[in-house]
Amino acid sequence: MFVENSINEKKEEKEEQREEQKEEKENKETNEVSTSINLINPPNNQIQNDNNKQECVSKYNNYILQRKKELTLDLLLCIGYTSFDDTKYVTFHEIQNERVETYIIGMLSALKTVFKTYDIRSMNRQHKDKRFCLNIARQLLQNIGYTLKMKTYPLIRNGIITSSTKYKIVKK
Repeated sequence: MFVENSINEKKEEKEEQREEQKEEKENKETNEVSTSINLINPPNNQIQNDNNKQECVSKYNNYILQRKKELTLDLLLCIGYTSFDDTKYVTFHEIQNERVETYIIGMLSALKTVFKTYDIRSMNRQHKDKRFCLNIARQLLQNIGYTLKMKTYPLIRNGIITSSTKYKIVKK
């Protein structure tokens, strides 16, 4: 009888430990998901405006802007920048190349879900535009409040002086 009780207790303890581990794992997964997007949600979606009147505010007000920034940052990472605040210059050939063009073409459907085609005109001109990647990057950045600052510098190759261009992200 005593042996059976102790065996049953051990089984119950093991089941409790498994359940706790399972709950911890689920909590960890939900924490990872919830921390990836930080949306402000006031209690009951109510805030006070300037006239002390309560207004209903959606927690999704910044959703589209966040998606725009996320997609634009993905493209910038592909090009070679590390963030929107990256101060380094990137050459024209690092922006306009086959790898970046393939990446942009792959993400066009996602871009069209959050950016309007009349704001980002180059989305519909991928085979007509000679500087497709540069124009897309420039237009995406302009749409979220940044610009690409251009700097031209002389380049000497085999005794011939030419010029080349490099770009840097600047907040408007």
